[in-house]
Amino acid sequence: MSASMQRLEEVLGEPDRVVVPPPWDRSAAETGIVLPQDYRAFVDRYGSVRICNDLLVWSPSIQFDPHGFEKFVRASRFAEEDILLAYEDKEEDIPFEVHPAPGGLLAWANNSKGDYCFWHMVGEDPEAWPVVVWIQDDFKWDVVDATTTEFLADVITGSYGLANDILTRIQGAPLWKHEGDWTGRF
Repeated sequence: MSASMQRLEEVLGEPDRVVVPPPWDRSAAETGIVLPQDYRAFVDRYGSVRICNDLLVWSPSIQFDPHGFEKFVRASRFAEEDILLAYEDKEEDIPFEVHPAPGGLLAWANNSKGDYCFWHMVGEDPEAWPVVVWIQDDFKWDVVDATTTEFLADVITGSYGLANDILTRIQGAPLWKHEGDWTGRF
């Protein structure tokens, strides 16, 4: 287990159930994309989760679609639509393109306010992809040189500068809850 995954597990605690992990070897075959290892380790341990009843960390799933990895990648199109709607006639101000554009963004989390977390798919090594955060209300983009699990731990602990923008802490809400796994079960 990586140090960042261990730190995140210390923050989140033990999962309350065993999840069915995705068959990661199918990802490259279905989409041509190998997702970052620390993200895969997180999903293998926790599945898809909602943090503080707000930030949803996505996970590939075959619920409603037998092509779970393709569905996961296609979900970035919803993020792209939200970005285009927000920028209306100012598309030239959008600093990134979304996958399938070469070096584009691939979404992996969002919150109730329409903010998104992406990987910036620059280079061949998914372990080197930075996290990109888009805060919709402020048209704010932030590139974070961190792995997925480092970033999530920093958001949850509040050490990431925009943590309060992307994570609304609801009084009495659980720190996290299971939202699904490869099979889609909750």
